[in-house]
Amino acid sequence: MELRDIEIFLTLAEELHFGRTAERLPLTHARVSQVIKKQERAIGSDLFYRTSRSVRLTPIGEQLGTISGRSTGNGTRACGEPASPPRVLRDGTADVLVAWLPVEEPDLTVGPVLFTDPRVLAVSVDHELATRPAASIEMLADFQHTDAPQVPDYWADGFVPPHTPRGHRIVRGPLVTHMEDLLSLVSLGEVVNALPAHSARYWNRPDITWLPFAGFEPLSNGLVWRAESENAAIRALAQTVRDFGPLHL
Repeated sequence: MELRDIEIFLTLAEELHFGRTAERLPLTHARVSQVIKKQERAIGSDLFYRTSRSVRLTPIGEQLGTISGRSTGNGTRACGEPASPPRVLRDGTADVLVAWLPVEEPDLTVGPVLFTDPRVLAVSVDHELATRPAASIEMLADFQHTDAPQVPDYWADGFVPPHTPRGHRIVRGPLVTHMEDLLSLVSLGEVVNALPAHSARYWNRPDITWLPFAGFEPLSNGLVWRAESENAAIRALAQTVRDFGPLHL
């Protein structure tokens, strides 16, 4: 299951209406229906009951729907954006976060792994690396990489290490907070950037080439929440993720 597919499920679980879900994302009604059917085939069970007049969650859908807070009715919020886990959890933006690991904060609980995703290197189509069949971590030492503000150093290092296996420094340059800005810098040839492989599907552009990485382990993403905020809904969500096991994108 891809990140965009998870977002589609969560939105439909909130709206319980295919048309409104399509408008919010924005997607076509057919695309929303296609994604939900794909998820149901993968899980082996219906997630929604559909009639000509209504859409509602099945028991399995309600289990997964606890992440949206609608089925539990207790306001539990979840976030899948690449924000700093300490910040978005401590300031109340989200009760549960899907974050890449590791997360090493004493007041945060790391739950089960939701999915793993291979990494790719985004480069301009005119870049000298664009014709290579694959990227390596060593290549990152030769070109500038973007950086993210207000995230723990160890967390950023878990995404892209500060040094290559041979000890060469990976230079972090411009600070970016939005994917559009990051990809613009890549397309201009000012940076190269390692990203999860699903980025190549959702942010595919004619001015960017995506190189698979050789020897770079997949990125693990798991549930994270504040230990003092743990409740029955969070525990139910974590157990649902454990029951289905980690997804491999």
